[in-house]
Amino acid sequence: AETISVVPYASALKFDEESLDMGAGDTVDIKARHLDGGGHIRYESLDPAFASVDEDGAVMAISPGSARIRAFIANGAETFLTVYVYPAAVNIYPEAEEAVIGQGDYVDLHCSFDSGTRAVLSWSSEDEGLLKADRSGRVTSVGGTGEAYAVASASSGARVRIRIQVIPAPDEMSLNAQPLTQQGLFTDYIQLKTGEEWDLELAENGLEFITPYSMGVSNNFRGKLEAIAAASDGYLSKGKEEYVLLADAAVICAIDLNKVMDAHIASGKDVTVVVKAGIANGKKQLDLAVRLDEAGEIGDMAVDYAAPEDYLASMGMFIMRKDLLLKSAVECVSHNRYRFEREFILRDWADGLLSVGAFRFNEVALFNESTEEYFRNNLAIIDRKIRHSLYREGLTIYTKVRDQVPCYYGEHSEIDDCIVADGCVLLGSAFNSVLFRGVRLSTGASVKNCVVMANCEIGIGAQLEYCILDKDVKINAGVKLIGTMEHPVILNRGDVV
Repeated sequence: AETISVVPYASALKFDEESLDMGAGDTVDIKARHLDGGGHIRYESLDPAFASVDEDGAVMAISPGSARIRAFIANGAETFLTVYVYPAAVNIYPEAEEAVIGQGDYVDLHCSFDSGTRAVLSWSSEDEGLLKADRSGRVTSVGGTGEAYAVASASSGARVRIRIQVIPAPDEMSLNAQPLTQQGLFTDYIQLKTGEEWDLELAENGLEFITPYSMGVSNNFRGKLEAIAAASDGYLSKGKEEYVLLADAAVICAIDLNKVMDAHIASGKDVTVVVKAGIANGKKQLDLAVRLDEAGEIGDMAVDYAAPEDYLASMGMFIMRKDLLLKSAVECVSHNRYRFEREFILRDWADGLLSVGAFRFNEVALFNESTEEYFRNNLAIIDRKIRHSLYREGLTIYTKVRDQVPCYYGEHSEIDDCIVADGCVLLGSAFNSVLFRGVRLSTGASVKNCVVMANCEIGIGAQLEYCILDKDVKINAGVKLIGTMEHPVILNRGDVV
């Protein structure tokens, strides 16, 4: 006899996302899921003039506006998704025009559009024997080494090609086989203590602090080369590591340095510098900028230069052999040369004494080199795409553990588009702001476009816009402080206003 299983209807349905952005003319498949039980899910549009949907969940964007899509089953369980329809994008701008990955590895590609337009992109590979592309823009190496193009296409006919170079898989010389076992920090201000919270307090070859002012020949810090040369007989020479990574602390990113090391070894260059597109704008002065030729080689290099948009900005990360670094640093300092980028990298490259390659970093990189950039970068983390790039799966970020009670939201509080840490007591309103641990926002107080650090108190009815508050600042009742994005109001630690 045939057995028939009867599954009860689900009591609830859910879309994985609350909203969806589309360009007019786009189509995309959506799926709601049962939270329990079963039942055939059907779909309907409550605003068919803007977006339609068939019973299987295929949505078509009709015209600019918004439409609610309803998913439901026969017993009445339902859920909703909002579709925002924009004018169709006619231009697609890739975040990076090329990327380098290892065999078997992948890269997530991202694109943007002209302001006010959108598109649901379709991704493909021009050589599926080498690369596969999924609908999210993840391109995976599936074959040998070589070069191929990933293609992003929109329903409007717009398309863009992104060059992908697949390099050999890591060998016994790569960082995968030689983990980062020794960390040195050149600093004149020590706040990290042992580094235990960052998993840097190792039993052997742990975190060491190298103070450049005390190690140089003079009492003034004249450049990284002098600090490196001064450490050449001690810290830098005692380890057995073959390669050295130099990294400045002014760029915020989540980067897999294994990929950089693998690309460096495969290139055969003396030095590899990590670079980022989209930073050079003809206004921002860059410590080091490079321009690549059609073959991906460095064709021009400049330092302390407000480079135009076709240049790539150095992220202050360099990989090279340790013996090359130590020999070059001692040689430069003995000839009164102290600046790493100008008097070593640029000079020796221009003289044909040093081969330099560029590794293009394709994820989010925030340059934190001025007060204005610090302010913008803090607020930028509110953007989900930027935040998820910095805190993405597979790249662990270590920090101090300072657990506090969960944030308390008052009955009449209004908090919108904010990053809020634990321990806060929020009774007023906050918009597009970053609130550190223990912030107290009183009734009637308003905070907009602000960075408020730990344990600040904002009094009743106070109004703050475009402000940076250091720790333990107290704003009295009724105070009004308004700055601008370019010139925020800055209050020092412990100030009372």
